[in-house]
Amino acid sequence: MNSHNSPRAITGVLTVPGVALMGRIALTSPFWISGLLKLADFSSAVGEAAHFGLEPAAPFAVLVILIQIGEALAVILDRFAWLGAGALGVFTLLASLVGHAFWTIEDPVARFHDMNAFTLTQGVIDYLQYDTSDAVQTLKQQVFSAYATGELFDLPAGAVKAVLGAEYRKESNDIGAAPEYDEASDKFDPTLGVTETSLVGEYDVAEVFGELRLPLLANLPGAEELTFEGAVRYSDYSTAGETTAYKLALDWAPIRDIRFRTTYGQAVRAPNISELFTTTRVGGAWLADPCNYYDVDNRISRSQYTKANCQTLAPQNVNTYWQWLDVLNTGNEDLKVETANTFTAGVVLRPRFVPNLSLTVDYFDIDLEDAIDSFGAQLIMEKCVDAPTLNNIFCDYVNRDPVTKNLVSVEVTQLNLAQFTTRGLDFEMDYRFDVHDIGTGAVAGTVAVNAVYTKLLERTFILDPTDPNTIDETVGLFGSPEWKGAIRTSWNSGPWTASWTLRHISPMRPGSHVTSDLYDVSETDHVFYSDLYAGYQLNDRVSVFGGLRNAFDKAPPRLPGAEAGGANFEYGYQAGTYDVLGRTFYVGIRLTR
Repeated sequence: MNSHNSPRAITGVLTVPGVALMGRIALTSPFWISGLLKLADFSSAVGEAAHFGLEPAAPFAVLVILIQIGEALAVILDRFAWLGAGALGVFTLLASLVGHAFWTIEDPVARFHDMNAFTLTQGVIDYLQYDTSDAVQTLKQQVFSAYATGELFDLPAGAVKAVLGAEYRKESNDIGAAPEYDEASDKFDPTLGVTETSLVGEYDVAEVFGELRLPLLANLPGAEELTFEGAVRYSDYSTAGETTAYKLALDWAPIRDIRFRTTYGQAVRAPNISELFTTTRVGGAWLADPCNYYDVDNRISRSQYTKANCQTLAPQNVNTYWQWLDVLNTGNEDLKVETANTFTAGVVLRPRFVPNLSLTVDYFDIDLEDAIDSFGAQLIMEKCVDAPTLNNIFCDYVNRDPVTKNLVSVEVTQLNLAQFTTRGLDFEMDYRFDVHDIGTGAVAGTVAVNAVYTKLLERTFILDPTDPNTIDETVGLFGSPEWKGAIRTSWNSGPWTASWTLRHISPMRPGSHVTSDLYDVSETDHVFYSDLYAGYQLNDRVSVFGGLRNAFDKAPPRLPGAEAGGANFEYGYQAGTYDVLGRTFYVGIRLTR
């Protein structure tokens, strides 16, 4: 990405006999801060090495000093591109001369050892071999259920069927902490900088449910079949309280070639045991206060409210960019139930004049409230000050000093967000034919094609339903491609089976702030992956199989976030949209009774 708002970079190459070192400086913070950080890199590395008993080698130390000074000047002078590049070039040349002075070419093995930055002392060995103990987690679930099903009575179109049942579940989560992280343990090691607290949590739920299938019409002109279905489930959670889920469905086939279907209902999801109860873990991270002197005016994702909120907070250390802060990871026992109102309508075509062909189109509309999700520490701080007021759900998890208003810690946990609205279309096609029907041999086998695609019409994230300024459209952003689907073509002949699956993802942008007027490259291209599979049936009980996933080793798109699988950090998504592993294979044997 190249623009006045995107990070710039300088690349320098250092060459010594047989060695090439390349360093890349990305200016993601103010240019002079990056330069000063570069100047501090060497001294901090030496100090950290001494802490673990590492002994720097003098030749390498001189070399690193020259490289660090050159990089620092290049960063500081980056606003004058030619001068910055010249500074890096001069010090690269000096570093090369030092390399010639300290390394010989007669003995490559000796030269390799001389290049080691540190001597392998016992302290180094102890550090590399250090490991913590295992933490033990015990998850228990007890379930008691009973149900009855049967036919109630007959109607002209068929029998009325029903199901009635009840269920009781109890779940507990006993989460232990690694002794080295547990302050109550004799093995606690404060030098690790992480603490954990053991936790035991549990909840129970009692449920009753019922389902009814009512055939209304059958085998009549204009009504080959007309059926109504209904279902309801009442639940009482010891943590989240009472909930009710229900579904109403109507299925109508005027003729056997075409079927219309629609559903309306309310679905609920109570927070699971791991979302409610998890061990409290205190760690640390380098974070930037969104109210610092630079981000308050220059952060691309800031809102119109950011500056006013920061003026209200008025932290004293606004001139500090990066801060090492405590990050607390916890469960959330106050989570509420997710509730989704859903509507679907679709049509299924099975034309009798094209045997073995099925075409399906379904429209879906989902309105999800109190969605359970989580955000990273940096994003929580930013959303706190980006909201219309500081009285919002995110600020509750940002801890500031009551006097200085400087940041102290951030709590990362699961939250009930406001609302998601999703609308789209699902398409599916199934077709199967015998290969000999197109003029091949009688034992040429069968080919089947299955295509499944989703067209996303709307995916809206609404932080505050009462404030239209908090409505964000996310279609086309990482995690929400406009088009996504797969086409699977398979062939079967006797004991042989083979298939090729082509997966497709339409172009996406990393975030809402990445637009074509700010970035030269603002979205990915269409991405396709190919998966191959083959199997052979040895006998009635044994078969062997193998395959390739991402057979052509397609790399993720070259955009930030794509290398993390297409994660949208702006909305907390950690989507595995893109293949980050590259080509993988598998083989196996399947045994059946």
